[in-house]
Amino acid sequence: MHTLPKGSINSMGLPNEGLDYYLDFVLQDQANRPGTTNFLSVAGTSLEDNLSMLHQIQDSAYTGFVELNLSCPNVPGHPQVGYDFDRVKTVLTAVFDFYTKPLGVKLPPYFDLVHFDQIADILNQFPLTFVNSINSIGNGLVIDLMPKKL
Repeated sequence: MHTLPKGSINSMGLPNEGLDYYLDFVLQDQANRPGTTNFLSVAGTSLEDNLSMLHQIQDSAYTGFVELNLSCPNVPGHPQVGYDFDRVKTVLTAVFDFYTKPLGVKLPPYFDLVHFDQIADILNQFPLTFVNSINSIGNGLVIDLMPKKL
């Protein structure tokens, strides 16, 4: 993360306590506040990590929303899954072979109109509950709307 005069750029993800901690938290919240809806966001470092976490959630009593982050830019040496459309389809096929709870995806920004159609064609093949976009814009840009007079 880098702090700027008018905000920050975050390219490290958010350090956290891990799925076990947050799944326990939302399960307690469900018990203590019936009728409320929780939201878990997961981003593994591999397909196997993601499937493992989603199996754990599927097998739990959790009833809220889950977001599968396909735009995680902070896995060293690996591109964002969301830019590899064949990989997105592979991931979602593997997920929906077993996952039945409300699931959505977080996507990276797309900059070419043909990519909107391509990703939509893939996403529409699966029973997604929601789609979040845009995660973060690579190579961040800061624009000062109040330029100084020359």
